[in-house]
Amino acid sequence: MAITRLTDIVDAMKSKWTYGDKDFAYEFEVNQHHNTQYPYLMIIPPDSQLPEVYNGWESYNFEIDFFDLYQTKSQQTVKLEQKWDNLEDLSLEWLNNVMIKFNNPTGSNVGVYFLEESIDIERVKEVANDRLIQIKMKFTMRGVTRCMFGSIPTHNPSQIPNLAMWYSADSYINFSIPTKQVNYWGDKSGNGTNLYQDNSTYQPKRYTYPSSESLGIFNNKTRIYFPIKPKYLSTNNYGLTGLSSGSFTIFVLYNARYINSDIVMRSAFTSESNGTHGKINIGSAGTDWHRATVSDGTATISANNGFGNSSQALFCYKLKGDTLTPYINGVKGTPVTTVGFDATNKFSLGKIHLGADPTAAAIGNPPEIPNFEGSLVEIIAYDSALNDFDRGAVDKYINDKYKIY
Repeated sequence: MAITRLTDIVDAMKSKWTYGDKDFAYEFEVNQHHNTQYPYLMIIPPDSQLPEVYNGWESYNFEIDFFDLYQTKSQQTVKLEQKWDNLEDLSLEWLNNVMIKFNNPTGSNVGVYFLEESIDIERVKEVANDRLIQIKMKFTMRGVTRCMFGSIPTHNPSQIPNLAMWYSADSYINFSIPTKQVNYWGDKSGNGTNLYQDNSTYQPKRYTYPSSESLGIFNNKTRIYFPIKPKYLSTNNYGLTGLSSGSFTIFVLYNARYINSDIVMRSAFTSESNGTHGKINIGSAGTDWHRATVSDGTATISANNGFGNSSQALFCYKLKGDTLTPYINGVKGTPVTTVGFDATNKFSLGKIHLGADPTAAAIGNPPEIPNFEGSLVEIIAYDSALNDFDRGAVDKYINDKYKIY
């Protein structure tokens, strides 16, 4: 893993700003740049904490300022609020490009990552009595530093090999502001397994605060709520899952509403392959609040968490060979083995669904897809059976963020 210098981060940030000039400078110097090309990006020299605190990661606290001119003659054709909105759009587009750059586990900058919950954005009312509009953005990034000692720590899922998919409710989400309905949930792993729902009838909702309509608190973090009527998000075509090794480790953080009126599988996560290949379902079934069922197209392994009916918890299922092992809140459950089970290359042509398995047989009157009901928060999948150290690192990352146990 490459050691990252501040220069590398700043150069990458500048490369993602293609709209005007950019500088690494102090905020009071903006008055010296009125002859520059606007809109204008200014990267303020960051504060940082040395790696003794984070065992090898240097933590940079950045402030990024975006400026644009608002000249008197333009007031006749362009409203001030429109000018501000346009600058905000450009700043968010820049942020998205920088996040993609530094959160791609297959890229050259895997040694740097965002603390996404640290992002703060504000509009500044006045800048030194000049006719400038300004957006101020603050966030924290961590990079492997040349000051580190000992081994490189693992604090982020993208640092662990074979990351296949990563869905986090607090990022890469497109939704309607009035209705909160979600039509897109992007894959943070960089592998392009993005989820869509064009039909508003089946769109779940995004919540960022306690609500009687949604389930779960999750340390007041954002969550995607799937109500009682079937709602789901899916990849658009086959061949995107990246699960092909015959082993996997899948983490699913959710709050489920228990439904025991039938024995059908109500899937929070589904990997559904083309033809007669394998299938993965994680959700609730009958008297099991939390269950995983894995098929290789012929044989099936099914395991429940075995820890009682906790509705809000972190679940992990690991498949290695012919054995499926469940975990809840970091504690290992009872492994289940099906002799002769072989999942090799059975999921590589798959689709992903969250919230329901749209290929399942309809139930009820009128007949409907047997859907998951609850709030999904974080789903992280690896194309390998993680060892206990790596599995524990991902588990710790999620629990540190959401305070589950």
